[in-house]
Amino acid sequence: MTDTTASQNIASPADAQKNSQEKNTEKENGEKLQTENKELLDTLKRVQADFENFQKRSAKEKESAVQLGKALAFRELLEFLDSFDSAVSHVKDEHRKGMENLRTQLLKILERNGIHSIFSVGKKFNPELHECLMQGNDPMQGDDIILEEFQKGYTINGSVLRTAKVKVNTQTHEKPSSDEKKGEKNECQFFTQL
Repeated sequence: MTDTTASQNIASPADAQKNSQEKNTEKENGEKLQTENKELLDTLKRVQADFENFQKRSAKEKESAVQLGKALAFRELLEFLDSFDSAVSHVKDEHRKGMENLRTQLLKILERNGIHSIFSVGKKFNPELHECLMQGNDPMQGDDIILEEFQKGYTINGSVLRTAKVKVNTQTHEKPSSDEKKGEKNECQFFTQL
């Protein structure tokens, strides 16, 4: 019996090779599984990041849509406010005070919603805030200073809702001196000739 036990404990070279191949296969399978696991984890992280970006983008788009709807509705209300201001200016009796109170209340509602008027008269013309309808020439005012406002402009949360319609001062430049006539042109003359 001892001979059989000893022979069972001694492995044949074919069995040893088979065991070695199994260990190598198990090791390769383990490495392969770890690689697949890492790839799946990376894919999961990318999908999670994409989903989070999608959620943020969707929230921004929703907020933009809400702001656009709000801006469109308030732009319509501004037309009403213009008409209301015109009506108030023509009322001369005791009803004027009541109408002015209503106007003040309407302006407070606009302000609570982020809408503010653009103050223009006496300010420098800014094409992002103002639309020039006329030009004037007041020697007491500087160039590009707004002389008159025809329609009030408004912003909503810092963005222009409606530009102010204005009259802008433009200085006329003097005729060239005799030195300038000889061939030297100053910048103002050049731009006036364009």
